[in-house]
Amino acid sequence: MRTQQEVNTRQVGWILVAVFCVGTLCQLAGAQECCREAASKIPYDIFPDVFPGEAAHPSAATIVEVHSKGQVPSVIIEARVSSGSQHFGEGFARYVSRDYGSTWRMTRREFPSPWGGGGMAFYEAPSDSRILYKQPLGTGIYLRSDDAGRSWTRPKHLIGGMSRRVFAERIGKRTQSTVSFTIVAVHPAQPRTAFATLLIEPVGQVQPAKGQKAFQNLGDLYVTRDGCETWTLFAEGMGEAAALGIAPSNPRVMFAVGSEGVVKSTNGGKTWVPVGQQKELSAPPYIPGRAERQAKLFPGIRFGPVPVEIYRIVVDLRDEDVVYIVSNKGLYRTLDSARTWCLLNTGPDILDNVNSLGLNPADPQELFVGTRLGTLYSKDRGCHFERIYPPLRPKDSPTGPQE
Repeated sequence: MRTQQEVNTRQVGWILVAVFCVGTLCQLAGAQECCREAASKIPYDIFPDVFPGEAAHPSAATIVEVHSKGQVPSVIIEARVSSGSQHFGEGFARYVSRDYGSTWRMTRREFPSPWGGGGMAFYEAPSDSRILYKQPLGTGIYLRSDDAGRSWTRPKHLIGGMSRRVFAERIGKRTQSTVSFTIVAVHPAQPRTAFATLLIEPVGQVQPAKGQKAFQNLGDLYVTRDGCETWTLFAEGMGEAAALGIAPSNPRVMFAVGSEGVVKSTNGGKTWVPVGQQKELSAPPYIPGRAERQAKLFPGIRFGPVPVEIYRIVVDLRDEDVVYIVSNKGLYRTLDSARTWCLLNTGPDILDNVNSLGLNPADPQELFVGTRLGTLYSKDRGCHFERIYPPLRPKDSPTGPQE
C-alpha cells in the first residue's frame, strides 16, 4: 500500500497536470519539438487510476465523430458527466461543438462513428450515410440499417457458410459456444464491406472444458461484402485486438496490426509487409521507477515490460502517405508512407493517455484528439495543439442547454 504522503504527492501532481493548460484554448507545444523521432527515449508517467479504487480523470473524452457541412466541422465527443447531473446521472454523455470548442452542448442523440475500433459499437459507412451498423449490447452481432436508422435488419452472419455455433464447434473445437464480431473498419468506398475480428465465447453460463480458456480470439481478420450477411477470412495473424486503417484516397492501401507489429498492404490486403521503424514502434514504454514501485507493492513478484497497445490507425483523407497511430504510448505520425515515424507532442507524456483521433473532412490537416485529460485540436497535422475541452466556462454543463 502507498503511504499517505505518496498519495498526497500524486494528487498534487495530477492537479498540476489537470491545470497545465487553463483557459478555453491553450498552447501545448510551445517551444518544444512538435514531433519527436520514434527512436527517442521518452520517460512516461502513469495515471493514478491504474490502482484499484481510484476514479478516471474527470476530463477524459473520446472523439466519436467529426463531420463537416462547409469548412467549420461539428465535433462530437463522449465525456464524463458529473455526479450532480440532472439529466444523465453519473457516467458519460455526448457533447457537440460547432465552433472549435468555444461552446459545447450536451445531446441525447446517438451519433454513429465513421471508423471502427476504439470500443465503438455504432458505425456509419463513410461513403453512404444511410448504411449503419449497430451492435446491441451483449449480442455479439450487428444490425444493419439501409435507410439511416429508420428501420433495421438482422443479417445472417454466416462464416464460411456456417452458422456462428457450427463455426465455433468446427473451427474453435468448442461445443455450446458461439462467435461474436467486433468491426474494426468499414470500407471507405464500399458501404456494405466491413472488416472484423472474431471471438469464440461460451453460450450462457457454460463452463469451458479443462485446459480451455473461456474466450478464444482467433487472431485473424474477416470481411463481409454484403452488409454482415456472410463473412470470409481476409487476413491471418492480425493479432487479438486488430486495428485497421484504409486510405480513403486509395483503398488498396491498408495498415493493420499484425502478430509482429504494424504492417502495410498496397494491394487491398493480398500481401502485407512491415512498416518502417518497427523496432521503435514496438519498443515497450520507458516508465522510470516502475520496477521499484512494483517491488514495494508486490514483493517477490516480477513483472515484464508494459506491452505496446494500438487502438486505431487513421489514414489521411486525401494523402495516403500521411498516417496516424493511436497507441498507449501516444499519437504517432508518418508523412512518408510509413517509412519513418515520429511521436506528436500532445502534452504530458502519460501512458495510455491518448484514446482517439478524428480528422476534419473539409481540411484533414485539422486533428481532434481524445485524451484522458480532455480534447485537443490541431490545425497543422499535430505540430501544435490546443485544448478545447473541458472549456473554462462550459455552457455544456450537465444542467446547461441540450439538443
